[in-house]
Amino acid sequence: MKNYTTKIEAAQTVGEIQATLAKFGAEKISFDYKDGFPTTITFLLDFEGNKSLFCIEADAKGALEALKLDKKVSKQYQTLEQGQRVAWRITKDYIAIQLSFVEMRQATIQKVFLPYLVVQNGQTLFDYIKSEQGKKLLTQ
Repeated sequence: MKNYTTKIEAAQTVGEIQATLAKFGAEKISFDYKDGFPTTITFLLDFEGNKSLFCIEADAKGALEALKLDKKVSKQYQTLEQGQRVAWRITKDYIAIQLSFVEMRQATIQKVFLPYLVVQNGQTLFDYIKSEQGKKLLTQ
């Protein structure tokens, strides 16, 4: 499992993510916190002349479940704090990889983050498409 032994705190990682997104033109970058830990990052990007909000969640509880299920991961790494560190390091890596597509002129920043575009009722586009109303977009 990638990054499962990281000792880098989530706070440091979110700072690295913020700097990376800013370099690519993201504006008003902010983080939501719960119980003292960052949970989501939101940022604005220009999208067809409009400022559009994008939101990416780092799921520490999901990461912790994965750490507990992996037989190779020792108990010392099976804590919620480690789940936080791992979730944000993986999120940082994911964002960096997506932005590599942008650097290589394979896609635009808006395209790589399109699933995270905030649409109706504060949902991401991906979550909207999963809803009953959004599923209509998938039928031909």
